[in-house]
Amino acid sequence: KIEVKNEIWDDDEVDECSVAAFESRARPEYEILHKQKVGANDVYLGLDYEKDPSSSSCEEMLIRVSLPKEHSSTDISLDVLPEQIDLRSPNYRLLLPLPKRVYTNRGSAKWEKDTKRMLITLVVDRTGQVTKLMK
Repeated sequence: KIEVKNEIWDDDEVDECSVAAFESRARPEYEILHKQKVGANDVYLGLDYEKDPSSSSCEEMLIRVSLPKEHSSTDISLDVLPEQIDLRSPNYRLLLPLPKRVYTNRGSAKWEKDTKRMLITLVVDRTGQVTKLMK
């Protein structure tokens, strides 16, 4: 039995980023903030040799996405992949490659109704990072 399709490519052959290039919805403004948990021992004594002030030591990422044309979070869809996020709404589409790998099941998202922003907190996957050693 031969299966005939009218599709040129299979779904796994199409790059999601190339599809987003033809998107008619606007790309919202966003900012990425790196967060790390720092205590007094880290700041004053420098006891944790694996932490430094750079973004390479961050434990979480906070992504603030401004969606001024949206009125509620019910129409907003968010998919988190290890290396990108895909946010969709009736007026906006954001396919954003992430600067670091993240856990797909440990984050959270919060809609700020008064500022019309989506706050996305993602936990950085540091399993593949090389730790610094003391000299």
